[in-house]
Amino acid sequence: MDAIFFPRQDYPVQICPHRYGKKMAYTEQSDQLRLSIVVGDVNFFDWIMGLVVPRGIKVGFFARYDDLYHTDFAKVKTLLDAGKLWLDEYSWSPELSSKISGGQTITAEEFLQSYENTLLPPFLNVLAKKPVCLSYSYGNQTFKDSVCPTYLGARNSGYGLAGTDYGVGFGNPNNVPYSFENYKSKSSTYRWYDNAKIDSSFDAKLAIVSTKIDETMQNGGWFSNFTHFDDMLNDGNEQYAEAYYDLLEAKNQNDEIWFAGYGEAVAYLVFRQLITRAVMYSPISSASNKLIIRLEAENTIGVDADLLQVPISVKFSTAGTPLEGKTITSSRNIISLGNNEYIVEIPYSRFPVAEIVSE
Repeated sequence: MDAIFFPRQDYPVQICPHRYGKKMAYTEQSDQLRLSIVVGDVNFFDWIMGLVVPRGIKVGFFARYDDLYHTDFAKVKTLLDAGKLWLDEYSWSPELSSKISGGQTITAEEFLQSYENTLLPPFLNVLAKKPVCLSYSYGNQTFKDSVCPTYLGARNSGYGLAGTDYGVGFGNPNNVPYSFENYKSKSSTYRWYDNAKIDSSFDAKLAIVSTKIDETMQNGGWFSNFTHFDDMLNDGNEQYAEAYYDLLEAKNQNDEIWFAGYGEAVAYLVFRQLITRAVMYSPISSASNKLIIRLEAENTIGVDADLLQVPISVKFSTAGTPLEGKTITSSRNIISLGNNEYIVEIPYSRFPVAEIVSE
């Protein structure tokens, strides 16, 4: 075993439970982009994004492989690049279609061949990255034991106020670590719209969402909701869609909710769990104008590092350091919290690092 000489710790740092230092995570997901769907004279995709983007709500889609080759994908790419949308993978493919829809068993070999030939190429060709998480088309999860580590996890069709767990110490229950076993087939916390339209109890179900968000804010967990977005438009229930997103916006009036894509939330959780050490110090050669934050991340789980696409948020203070009260910069994204406190975002590596310097 190689000896690792790790830097000293001059000043404390904190690994944020959620990206950007938020208090909780909320994922609002659907499957398939359905870019061509028009109801009356309303384009479905434009409608849903017109509801969420102005309210500061990020949503995600489990995209079908051919969604990424759609002629209108450019507008999707613009939202992706702006951080207002997230895409994961929908498991349907032509070679598996009959087995998926028929609920037949799909072998590991069949799934992995479909992944290599059909599911992966659009993400690499169009987005230059691998899809992070999967959604089981038609609820067919007969191949769930072969999903990880190709993906970090997969969403099944289960729901009904399932847990808001987000790693050890966070959510309810708060003792569920990330593992392939725990994430290869995970139920959503809720599917409020599906629940509500059974008996038109929309107001009652929105009240449940409200209460559950309050609980999740307190326990620092992850509320995962799944909605077939186009159903709300097709059913003529636009007013309830607006009420729902108004509720989410109101709950976030103090900017404490991290609205994330499904795979985005899982990738952050995994990165956070892999971190074993975190230090901040002033290097001897530049003690008056530089701070270095150094992390250690041990991938003992065996996840595919290419899937750890979300940086970790590290909170630090320059108070009591040579940079106190100074204007600072970094090659990493820095967020000022005021009063000499900051968050820096550091991408994954074996030894993630950020240098902070005074201007």
